[in-house]
Amino acid sequence: AAQGGADGEATAAAPSRHAGGRGRGAAGFEGSSLHVGNVPRELCDVGNLMGHFGKFGRVLNVKLYPEARYAFVDFSSRLEAVAALDAPEPVMGRPEIRLGWATRQPAAGR
Repeated sequence: AAQGGADGEATAAAPSRHAGGRGRGAAGFEGSSLHVGNVPRELCDVGNLMGHFGKFGRVLNVKLYPEARYAFVDFSSRLEAVAALDAPEPVMGRPEIRLGWATRQPAAGR
């Protein structure tokens, strides 16, 4: 699950709409978490994100950072995350929202 803070915090692999060549293993991360960036504050809530990403599979967790205008979405499988990443329609109909693979930072001091 995507968590805030230094321990296992998820971060964006790249700022582009389809970071890392779409669903083909961006940044060497083989997980199932996506970074959702440039999210308008009025759309950065669990209901909106679940509504959009639930179309692609089972969403296990949504971690919001509304003040920073981004979120992390964890799917139950990589295949579901790839489907969301490769979808032709913009996230929540908003082309300014960026989508890419999330990466994990190693836990500091543990």
